[in-house]
Amino acid sequence: MNSRRPLFHGLALVLGALLVAVAGSQHPMLTGDGATQLAVIGAQASWPMIHWAIAFGYVLVIAGLIGVIGRHAPTPGAGAARTGVYLSLVGYVVSLGGVLFMLGAGTALANAFRTGAPGLSATHAAFVFDMLHPSARAALRIGAFAVSLGLYSMGWAAATGGVFPRWLGWYGVGAGILGVVIALALSAESPYVIAGVGLATAWQLVAGVLLLARPPAGA
Repeated sequence: MNSRRPLFHGLALVLGALLVAVAGSQHPMLTGDGATQLAVIGAQASWPMIHWAIAFGYVLVIAGLIGVIGRHAPTPGAGAARTGVYLSLVGYVVSLGGVLFMLGAGTALANAFRTGAPGLSATHAAFVFDMLHPSARAALRIGAFAVSLGLYSMGWAAATGGVFPRWLGWYGVGAGILGVVIALALSAESPYVIAGVGLATAWQLVAGVLLLARPPAGA
């Protein structure tokens, strides 16, 4: 049974990272007030599909990262790998709250704003969005912070464990630090505040390929 686990985890990590990367590349930049953002959302026919893909991608990524713990179990990086995956789990769960808000409430409010006659309907939709959207942004910011911390820890595990190439480990360390700095330094309204998730996605894609390509020690 153990010989099959790396295949599952590797496939889950690659597929999850690809879903997040492709969907994220299609996500429009949301700037301006609530009315402006709702107009952008309403004009994006693929808006629900983008967020479904991101949500499912997060779940697959977590499933795949469990394989990183298993692969590092007999190495000096075992503790850092566990810490990194646990932090990533927290980050993705928190971020998922923001993603699901944009999938559900964001879509519904954008439809109300787009189809409502000029007046109270559109005005109320924009008002509700302006009141609730900051909570979703906060969830995404905190989530990106936790994911970046997890990336740093998993990068350290890779750099010291000898399972993955050392360059991938040091990329994780550097990118994790950068993601933390971005999450702390930028305003929650900045569309770049979640850059740490993108940096982690790149690491996860390579790690997933390595999980598939390299059999575990003793297999």
